[in-house]
Amino acid sequence: MKILIVDDDVISRRIMKAICVRLGYKVVTAPDGVEALDIFQRFPIRIVISDWVMPKLDGVGLCKAIRSTPDRRFLVD
Repeated sequence: MKILIVDDDVISRRIMKAICVRLGYKVVTAPDGVEALDIFQRFPIRIVISDWVMPKLDGVGLCKAIRSTPDRRFLVD
């Protein structure tokens, strides 16, 4: 299962990635919501872990954009 970790803080991203990898997940990271949305649209991401306050597109905006994605097969209501 692939997890997308989104955080503008490099250290936080690395810590979360290390934990998820240790738990056996494949991890993709992004420094902001814009890049994360691009990754989400290109890869079969099952879980998104996102920071709340980020440049370009914050965590709330990212969640809204993901939920409005036409391909909703990965989304759980």
